[in-house]
Amino acid sequence: MIIPKDDTHCPATVAALRGIVNDALAGVIAVGHRMPGGITAVEDILRIMSRATADRLCAAAPSSGELPDLMEAFSRYVSLHVADGLVDPAVINAVKVSDNRLRISWRSDACLYRDACRQLESLECDCVCPLRLYAEQFVAAATGRPMVSVVVAAGSDMCVFEIFAATHIAPRPIDRLRRVFAETREEGLLARDALGRLQDEYRLILETIDDAIVVLDQDERVSYVNLRACGAFAVDQAKAVRARFEKGSVFGGLGDLCCEAADSLGQWDGSSTIEHRDDGTLHNVYLCRFSPITGYDGVRLGTLIVLEDVTREELLKRELAAQKESLEHTVQEKTRELQAANAKLEVLAHTDALTGLPNRLTFEEVVRVELQRAIRYNHSTGLLMVDVDEFKCVNDTLGHQAGDVVLKQVAVILSKSIRSSDTVARWGGDEFSILLPRATVSECEAVARRISENLLIENASPSAVPGSPLSLSVGWATERKGDAQGLLARADKMMYDHKMARKARNRHDGSVK
Repeated sequence: MIIPKDDTHCPATVAALRGIVNDALAGVIAVGHRMPGGITAVEDILRIMSRATADRLCAAAPSSGELPDLMEAFSRYVSLHVADGLVDPAVINAVKVSDNRLRISWRSDACLYRDACRQLESLECDCVCPLRLYAEQFVAAATGRPMVSVVVAAGSDMCVFEIFAATHIAPRPIDRLRRVFAETREEGLLARDALGRLQDEYRLILETIDDAIVVLDQDERVSYVNLRACGAFAVDQAKAVRARFEKGSVFGGLGDLCCEAADSLGQWDGSSTIEHRDDGTLHNVYLCRFSPITGYDGVRLGTLIVLEDVTREELLKRELAAQKESLEHTVQEKTRELQAANAKLEVLAHTDALTGLPNRLTFEEVVRVELQRAIRYNHSTGLLMVDVDEFKCVNDTLGHQAGDVVLKQVAVILSKSIRSSDTVARWGGDEFSILLPRATVSECEAVARRISENLLIENASPSAVPGSPLSLSVGWATERKGDAQGLLARADKMMYDHKMARKARNRHDGSVK
């Protein structure tokens, strides 16, 4: 464990040897850490080597002999290392905790085995420091008493450990080492048996699982394939193992689909849904998953391919999607029909079905709004009431169909007689109403004259009802104060007065004007 000082030694050689020692030490401890009982065996080996070196140095020391005091024994250990040029006393601090216990603090950056410690820390290995074990065994050799040591703290700046006398006579290291090796061998045999049973269980699971499983090596050759996969790919297990998993191989069309799925993913990693068809007919739907197999060092060793048969789920999903689409289409159609019906109802609610003119409800709302505007801007509003003379006689003599034709003709006559800003509506029965925004009495009279002129034209047209010339009574009024009822009443009264005057003239001279 001690490197003798030689004035002719090469620092580069010493540094290289120190690196080799650290790497070897880290490798041995790391391997032992992964084996059952291995770290104990490594510690005992290092303790045996340390004790052998300590016995030799203590025997060769000028002041050889047992030292009852632990501090004196450790001081001899330090002085020998200082004399050999291996230890700087400034990096060590020893404190006597009790007669049988020492606490040693050692600066980490000055430790010979610091590089090995860094490697072991990264692997989260237990501390098996040769420096601690060598100091422990040197004190044991110098005092002639068995010693043990424990780590108190290990860090990047300072490592602290304690050396103290054992409470009982420990077995000889070589005997303990033999016992550890025997226990380790027995544990290894038990672990091997358990591993064999576990492998059998895993193989049974893989062979009975519903999924198709294929394992590829680094060269994309099949190293394992379960029975389910052999059935899916229609290939014998003997032909499948060691065959390359590629297009045109023994794995047939399904294997080609898997390769295409892997190519679409860009690498053998991820998942994709593939459809296996025979003569254009869907045979199976698989969820194909590719999972890389890597070692402890992260190097990719192969690929795990798992094919899950999702045919039933996929067909059910597609059926549900088709039903959903059909239902959505039906809902859209019904919604359009409902919207069209609502629009029609809206029109019917505001329109006279026979003439196509606004109905009375709509006309009253238009009058209300216009009279409010008249009050705001201080202008007059005109309103005309129109009634078909002797309309009952038309229905009684010619029938209701002829009466409907007369009402449609009146609607046409009135619509031709008004301005674009005016509104003509069917008030009810054979009565019509006309709203003239911003109209005076003279403008109302002008509309009445146009109605008379268009009436004469209509009576002379071929579309007139035979044997029943149209005759209309018209009354009008204007309003500024917003009194809708008063406006309607005055216009209706004038219309009634004209009708009565017409009837009186007809009785007097038998003529119709």
